[in-house]
Amino acid sequence: MGTLFTKRNGSILCLAFAIFFVLFMIYQNISMTRTIRSKLRSYQVAVMKSTVDNLVETIDSIRSSIKNNWDAGGRIYTEDDVKKEVENFVRAQIYRTENPTDAYLWINEVRDFNGGDNYAVRLIHANLKSTEGVFLSTNTKDEGGNLPYLEELEGVKEKGSILYTYYFKELKSNEVSKKITYARLYPDYNWIVCNGTYFNALYNYAGGLTLKETIAFIAGYILLFLVLMLALLYVIVQSHRYGSHLQQENVRLTDAVKTDALTGAESRIQGTKLLKQCLNDFHKNEINRNIAMFDIDYFKTVNDRYGHYIGDVVLNGVVKAVQKNLGENESIIRWGGDEFIIIFDSVKDKAVLEALLGKMNKMVHSLKFKTEDGAFVQTSISIGAGKIRREDGSITDLLKHIDDALYLAKRNKNCHVILK
Repeated sequence: MGTLFTKRNGSILCLAFAIFFVLFMIYQNISMTRTIRSKLRSYQVAVMKSTVDNLVETIDSIRSSIKNNWDAGGRIYTEDDVKKEVENFVRAQIYRTENPTDAYLWINEVRDFNGGDNYAVRLIHANLKSTEGVFLSTNTKDEGGNLPYLEELEGVKEKGSILYTYYFKELKSNEVSKKITYARLYPDYNWIVCNGTYFNALYNYAGGLTLKETIAFIAGYILLFLVLMLALLYVIVQSHRYGSHLQQENVRLTDAVKTDALTGAESRIQGTKLLKQCLNDFHKNEINRNIAMFDIDYFKTVNDRYGHYIGDVVLNGVVKAVQKNLGENESIIRWGGDEFIIIFDSVKDKAVLEALLGKMNKMVHSLKFKTEDGAFVQTSISIGAGKIRREDGSITDLLKHIDDALYLAKRNKNCHVILK
């Protein structure tokens, strides 16, 4: 009787421990799922904002470039002519933009900021091209009873941009799911530039963190109650694998935010952090660094004449050529389009910097890129450089005088200018 009683107690204790352990793992699973979803949302918001902000800057750049080219050619035009040309360029860019999380871009043009029926028209949409030109209404409700168009309009009117969620039918099915969108107003054209994705697509991209899969995962744990000792071993193994998976996803998503997908250079998000650190080092520790900014001469002409595929080849080739001249401590950042920033951590002497920038000019100018029809494209870069000044209190202040140096260099092309 004593032995039987002891075995019974042991079984009860083992069962209680197994139940406690499995419930703890369920709690851990739910907690980790919430954590990864929160981080995924933060990463995606950062990517969406960066994408929209870069597109807005591109619109400004293309607009100025078109005017300059037309002015130089003596063309007579109206602002509407320029706007239409910009629209065509942006439409082509939006159509070819791809994102692994199924995020996509679109632009609505506001006709009446007071809202109501026909307050705006769907101007450009990457995935609903056939609906371009359709009028929109702030009275339109989503499946959750929300007024997303009204929320978007009020948000951009008040703050210039807005991050919001609503329910919308998924593109590849009839299922209605939650969607997150970042919208920013381009006031010169009354354009609302948007980038959005579905939460389901975002979680699936991270490895299947959907609600159904989470429920199935928990149900699997509960079934393991029937096999006590095996359940303990199985849960331990599964927990280790799941934790490793989350760590891998964190590393992968962090790298994706830090790196420009096309060129392999640092992204604008990561570049902003690096530049802020440079300012902090200077003002707090008197550590000054040389900063350079360069862009590719006549890059728009390359895109217009040979297509954006060759333009991408040129971008990659130029970045690789520049990187060959940089040490391990130097950083190259894609700031937007064909504009890049270099942070020199080890190059302190102006004479060394002068020689290095000259070498970059020569190396890039020696590159030749073969087009599909057998022609060769030769390009060059203009570089502006300088150090952080005492009055530079922000990245905008810092880049303003570096950009002034770049402006001087672009007068002659294929050269560099270092400001004192």
